[in-house]
Amino acid sequence: MRAWILIALLLLSAGVRAKEVCSWDTPGANPFKGRAASAIMSYEQFDWWDRKWLSWRVSLNMQPDERVFIGKKGVHGPKSEFVTDIHDMHFGTSTVCQTITRHSWPEWHMEPASMYCAYIWCIVIPDICKNISWVKRHPPVMRVPEANMLIFALLSVFFFTWRNKCKKNSLT
Repeated sequence: MRAWILIALLLLSAGVRAKEVCSWDTPGANPFKGRAASAIMSYEQFDWWDRKWLSWRVSLNMQPDERVFIGKKGVHGPKSEFVTDIHDMHFGTSTVCQTITRHSWPEWHMEPASMYCAYIWCIVIPDICKNISWVKRHPPVMRVPEANMLIFALLSVFFFTWRNKCKKNSLT
């Protein structure tokens, strides 16, 4: 709670209007006109070093970590899964919305975007408007091997152990 109050005070002192909830009905209608580094540095949820690293990468137009699609029900990428909420979108000249809704979007509507990540924190920049916002990536999950792969691995260990014993016995 204190972090939100601090962000609101910082944004208000910088002349930025903060809104609680905004509906992103028409992507591209009010594109971001500020500095990407300033927007990213305002995200107090991130560690300072992560903010600095991400703002540097975005400012230099470096290769994004992932190309994603923003849809009605969330952010979808080939490498990662993300929570559905988009936070603190900077758009226009001096407006920030804490929560972004896409309720009016049709189910099929998708907006391509670049994503820059530092562990679980990711910056999302839609191609159509260059607005700056953040999402949280689910941490990577360890996958359990399938049963047939486990059986294959156990048989391989058994075979190599048996073969080595046979070689030792034939030498003595």
